[in-house]
Amino acid sequence: MRVEPGAVFRYCFQAVADKVARDGGACVYGWMIWEYPGFLVEGEFHAIWQDPAGALVDISPKPDGEQLILFLADSTRCWNYRPTPSVRLPLSMDQRVLNTIVQAVATDWLRMKYWDGEEARIPPQAHLEFMKDPISNFLRTGRNDSCGCGSGKKFKQCCLPMIQKCL
Repeated sequence: MRVEPGAVFRYCFQAVADKVARDGGACVYGWMIWEYPGFLVEGEFHAIWQDPAGALVDISPKPDGEQLILFLADSTRCWNYRPTPSVRLPLSMDQRVLNTIVQAVATDWLRMKYWDGEEARIPPQAHLEFMKDPISNFLRTGRNDSCGCGSGKKFKQCCLPMIQKCL
């Protein structure tokens, strides 16, 4: 891993695009895998730089200064300038683990709903209201309603399957 000067945490897509424009190579999309031992495994959509010689290099800074990541390339995905929900799998059926996943999914959902093209500007009251009872808020959306994340897809074809995995 080589953190690129000027790269900002959570902005891997822009950092890699800038690197490709400056030094050549290619952008590779995929999933950065995090394990929280005994708790959950999370796949976060991520971009890394493929240098002109073909080596894969992560140039984005990490929250805790990690120097090594597990990255799985995914040629079926590309950055569409909207947040991509993380994939989370529990390592335990403990209610605390499941609640954490539901809360994280709710946060992803709100982030997508309030995305303005650059960042999610979630009104504090919307977040507080939603988080009081995220399950009920998800369930108020009908299967054939437009998904609240703003994707334009029906709820049943968008966020519902992800939510059902966590219930």
